[in-house]
Amino acid sequence: MKWSQMFIHRNVYEFSSNNKYGRRYKQTGTKAIPTVRMNADPDSADELKTLILLGHHLDVPVHYDFGNPQTAFITVASVEKI
Repeated sequence: MKWSQMFIHRNVYEFSSNNKYGRRYKQTGTKAIPTVRMNADPDSADELKTLILLGHHLDVPVHYDFGNPQTAFITVASVEKI
């Protein structure tokens, strides 16, 4: 099983004011969310079983990429530093 770490950058907004069109928000910064993508080879039954069980316990879907080479993967994001 292989894994790779990446970061998803999300904008952070703060309430600014009201006008006739509704509430206004101002972007105050960005937040980097650490994520991990875990890949398994579908030909390996042990790797695929481990990935499916891990996805089930973490309540995340297992995605399949039928390109060349075929892979199965899950993406897990952390809300706090580990």
